[in-house]
Amino acid sequence: MNKFEFVFLLAAIYSGTSFAASDPSLEFKTIAERCKAAFNERPAVEVSMNQKNQAWVKRLFGPTVVTFDAKRTDSVIAPLSGYIEVSEVATFKSDPNEDIARSAELSISDTSTPALKFLTRINYKFDGTAWSVSDGFKSTAFRPVGASSFEKNSQALPYSAEKLKEIEGPISNCIKK
Repeated sequence: MNKFEFVFLLAAIYSGTSFAASDPSLEFKTIAERCKAAFNERPAVEVSMNQKNQAWVKRLFGPTVVTFDAKRTDSVIAPLSGYIEVSEVATFKSDPNEDIARSAELSISDTSTPALKFLTRINYKFDGTAWSVSDGFKSTAFRPVGASSFEKNSQALPYSAEKLKEIEGPISNCIKK
């Protein structure tokens, strides 16, 4: 260790500065790991009232895959960009009677129930001091009853940074506010 490195280390120790806190890749990885943890902690089965349809809905969530990456850009304003993608599958049954909905048997591979496949992408930018959400999208594909695969005509809905910050549920843990 040379004299400069030693002085820098002492200054960091006495100032309480952490090297990890100033590393943008570690900060982004922390955001992504918080996202993964939120989906790992979500119950596999959820039963709730759908107010719009006035029916109880039982949902079974398949394994959720969370991927992320960050890379350098050629921008002076945002020298790093990153993304978090969340891919999830769910099947569901609904009934006006809560007990019937709760007792419904569900399986992701069972084609006698419809299923949905979601892909949510959250784009980030790093401005030299902090990561912030820039935009994103959510696409949904539907598997009708009796079908063995998801329809290919899924639609991607763009989200602004502001709209992403309004999202609730586990995905909200993937968004730095």
